[in-house]
Amino acid sequence: MTAQADLRSGTFGEYSSKRAFRLTATSSKNYRVGVVGHRYLGGIEASNYVWFCCFKLLSEFQRKHPGLVAVSASSQGADTIFADVALSLEIKLDIITPFKEFASDFQTELGLKKMEVLHERSSNSVCANFSKRSVSAYKKSMELVVIRSHSLIGVWDSQSNGSPGGTAQAINVAKTMGLPIFHINPRERSLSIIGPLKSYGMKEKRIELNTVGSFV
Repeated sequence: MTAQADLRSGTFGEYSSKRAFRLTATSSKNYRVGVVGHRYLGGIEASNYVWFCCFKLLSEFQRKHPGLVAVSASSQGADTIFADVALSLEIKLDIITPFKEFASDFQTELGLKKMEVLHERSSNSVCANFSKRSVSAYKKSMELVVIRSHSLIGVWDSQSNGSPGGTAQAINVAKTMGLPIFHINPRERSLSIIGPLKSYGMKEKRIELNTVGSFV
């Protein structure tokens, strides 16, 4: 896993000889929370649950880190829900576009318009250096979201056999890096945290929404 230096923003980490990513000390002014997640969440109730969880998580992160930055690849589904919530809270939004012709990724006029609005309102937008849709483009954009983040929100149905460049693969990258991962499961309507915490390492622990502030 590699990333071009010009696609990284800020000096908050470095690669080790084992190809792992070590987070260095950071202030509240540049703390970053990223999102990876499914495009299709399972209906309006699942989408509403994801929105509410993102709102609670980002609100708590913002309270602890006043200069919080949200990082999203702006695809339909979890990415745009997260980005919408961030902007509603007046959190700075960084967008990573998988490929230059990204408009072709949207099947409806409404979805395309929403993406355009997110880009217009974002503080920074970067393209992952691919011209057209491909597995590699999606994989790289997900990796860049993870690499740019200090904590990650993963909207994932816990199915391990995901597609190449998909959410499951990005979650595994984040685990390798040792990022705290807040796992929103839209199918089970549950919220968990995946380490690193002293008490249980990288194991997954179910948490309640009203306790989120203790974990961010």
